[in-house]
Amino acid sequence: MVSVFTVLAATEETAGIAALGIDPWAILIQGTTFLIFLLIVKKFAFGKIVSTLEDRRKSIEGSLDKAEELQKQNEEAEKRVNELLHEARLQAEELITKGRAEADGIVTAAQTEADTKAKKIIAEGLAKIDQQVEKAQDDLKKQTLELVAEATAALLSEKVDAKKNNELIKKALKESK
Repeated sequence: MVSVFTVLAATEETAGIAALGIDPWAILIQGTTFLIFLLIVKKFAFGKIVSTLEDRRKSIEGSLDKAEELQKQNEEAEKRVNELLHEARLQAEELITKGRAEADGIVTAAQTEADTKAKKIIAEGLAKIDQQVEKAQDDLKKQTLELVAEATAALLSEKVDAKKNNELIKKALKESK
């Protein structure tokens, strides 16, 4: 039984921090190890990490600046496109107006030319008709004179030559007027 007491005595409760299972030497060694680790990381890796993060931040800022600049350029380009479209519409309307005016002018000129040609054709036709009427009147006059000469010859029972006949007819015509 002595051995049980010995074991119980060895497992006697410790007081203070040891009762919580915390060893102050272990904490001190762990703290020192952490500080050494921190110094090593700071010396070899921390500078690279910070510079990488700084480079990344600058890259992001540069990208944002470029994005803003591209957005402004896009807005300006869109504005310019709208202006060009407006100008193109105005030019198209102007061309359409000019085209219509030219077409109206061509139609008017064609109508005027057609009217002129029609009047010329009518005038030529009327002139031909007048010539034919005159010719018909002359032919009728000659035939009438011949008939009168024949009738006169039959009435007078004498032969009248053409010269005498013309004189008699002219005399008769003057008296009838």
